[in-house]
Amino acid sequence: MYVARPELVYHQLATYTDTAHAWMLASELAGAYSLEPDGAEGMHGRAALTSPELLRSFFNRSRATCHKARGRRILDHFVGGARSPKEAQIAAMLALPRRLGGYGIRGVVLNQKIDLSPEACAVAKRGYVEGDVFIEPLRHNIEYDSDEHHLGNEAHDRDTRKANALRMMGVKLTSLSKGQLHSWLEFDILATAIERELPFHKRPATPAIRAKQYALWHELLFDDTDTR
Repeated sequence: MYVARPELVYHQLATYTDTAHAWMLASELAGAYSLEPDGAEGMHGRAALTSPELLRSFFNRSRATCHKARGRRILDHFVGGARSPKEAQIAAMLALPRRLGGYGIRGVVLNQKIDLSPEACAVAKRGYVEGDVFIEPLRHNIEYDSDEHHLGNEAHDRDTRKANALRMMGVKLTSLSKGQLHSWLEFDILATAIERELPFHKRPATPAIRAKQYALWHELLFDDTDTR
């Protein structure tokens, strides 16, 4: 029996695919989730099958690789460690450069561990929290408020404690609802506001860049009705 390495699977499937599909394939291989087989709804957690570093290394060693292929180009900006497709989609939109349809925001980390001060520990009732989509240079955390994990009094209390603890640590927070994620106008407003926090000057996006950003959002999220 021969079993292909995850890096080879990505190399074969993503070399000539579009940006959105290449990113989501890499995310499922280098993330901590797996979609249910046979088209069934839902997902389950599992250990990552590979890492961004291993994916890049495999491509770099391959003589047959076309380095202009999107499957390789996204790896320079790829963020692993997603625990859900939604985290991966948000990371893609933020971290990919403008030429590939993203907002070019550097330092995006998924599920970043943030150690808390004693005061913040007392508020959160735990020693650390994890930022869903954490932008390290800006100390800005984006939380996706999914229906599955954020309904009920207990979940609301946990989220509120986490948010207050992060604010005590000087972390800026943005909550992203399902409706905002699936609305191009609302998502673009939020992402552009975060982009403007970057410490370096950026030229205003051209119509061509705006078209690429909309196209990537449309490919990733327009027809995505998953609530996770």
